[in-house]
Amino acid sequence: FELANSVAAKIDETNRALSLTMPSGTDVTVLAPTITVSENATTTPATGEAQDFTNPVTYTVTAQDGSAQEYIVTVTVPASEPVAPAVEKVDEPVVEEPTE
Repeated sequence: FELANSVAAKIDETNRALSLTMPSGTDVTVLAPTITVSENATTTPATGEAQDFTNPVTYTVTAQDGSAQEYIVTVTVPASEPVAPAVEKVDEPVVEEPTE
């Protein structure tokens, strides 16, 4: 299971769960993972099919003998670092006091 540009991935085979972290700012609503399985196995959703990972997505891997395993894939994106607004220094006009 591979997502282009993923920063980190964790596979929990015991719980059949995958967790991937994407770079900040990634749009998780249209990610299309590449999934590699054995020659006669299939996946649903299919490899390369765009998915919305706003919530975890369940993938089913079906072996040639018809047995199937479900894997839950979770994608996280770290919050963007706050950017301080640009501050422009403005010279204040000099106001001269009238002299008498």
